[in-house]
Amino acid sequence: MKKILLIFLGMFALNCFISAQDDSPVIVVASEGSVKYIPSDGSKPIKVQAGTIVKSSGSLKVKDGSNVVLLSKGIFKTVKSEGTTTLSTAFQKPKAESALSFDPDFADYIQSSAALIASKQGADGWVLGKSINGDGWLAVDPLRSKDGWLAVDPLRSKDGWGAVDPLRSKDGWGDKKPMVENTLPFGKLRETTIPCACAAIPEGKTCTVEILDGDQVVQTTECCQNGQCTVDLKKLKLKKNFRYAWRQKIGTGENALTQSVNFIVLANEDYMNILKRVRTSKVYASGNPSVKGMMEAAAFEQAQLFTEAENTYNRLLDENPKDKMLQINKSALLVRVGNEAKAMTVMGKK
Repeated sequence: MKKILLIFLGMFALNCFISAQDDSPVIVVASEGSVKYIPSDGSKPIKVQAGTIVKSSGSLKVKDGSNVVLLSKGIFKTVKSEGTTTLSTAFQKPKAESALSFDPDFADYIQSSAALIASKQGADGWVLGKSINGDGWLAVDPLRSKDGWLAVDPLRSKDGWGAVDPLRSKDGWGDKKPMVENTLPFGKLRETTIPCACAAIPEGKTCTVEILDGDQVVQTTECCQNGQCTVDLKKLKLKKNFRYAWRQKIGTGENALTQSVNFIVLANEDYMNILKRVRTSKVYASGNPSVKGMMEAAAFEQAQLFTEAENTYNRLLDENPKDKMLQINKSALLVRVGNEAKAMTVMGKK
């Protein structure tokens, strides 16, 4: 299946770092308990958490009852036993995996998301935490290094886990005539209840949802009823795996309509097949709830179930609000679907 847009560039960015350094970056995908990074130069150990990026020249010290999931060069490593792990020798190439395994896709996703969010550092520096050392969540600063691992802009590539701009793309999920803001989701959706709150409803006006097949309105439904702004896709009985468009209508007149965005109601069988592929992977089987949730969210995004992916991150962050890896992945998703302002909020920079 075609991968969503920026994998290639995220991998290229990481490879720039790898080729320019004597060692390869190691991403802490998940961490529970007490885990410390010990730099090879003898400097003070650094407490790591999910989302930390460290050099493989150092080592990790894991206390009893703690565990950590690591990723480097596309290889996952789980450390569950007490002791010190030398990172330079920790990542052994696994045996040949099934072509259906989701693990390589998940590795690409994590590395590309980290690369994308690091690339947003820019002049205003909205990505990084308090500092590179101490309480900072990046033990290695990939952008301030002379040979940093982001020499390119992931959003300008034609390939990889890329930016889905629903309004500018020729084959995107929306039209090119934005009027008032459309709050309806785009992409593939499950046949369930979807929030549809209009951006602003003037007093005395109503908000309805129009569903289109091409230029023809095929269904109209009230958006806000009894204080609930939702659309029940199951009740609408739309064709599965068929591309529709929808828009909101607030009141009457020329400026009453929002821009339209495209969506597809996914057949439940296809949805279950997405989950089945993820849940049969080795990393998923040994992962904690956070890792399992991230893998499902990655698979949803890969399948263009953008709303389902965001909802999964929302649930995970409700349970673990300080998890930086979850913040990175959700922010990267939001950047890729064209909502950088919201991504900045997730990273605590707005």
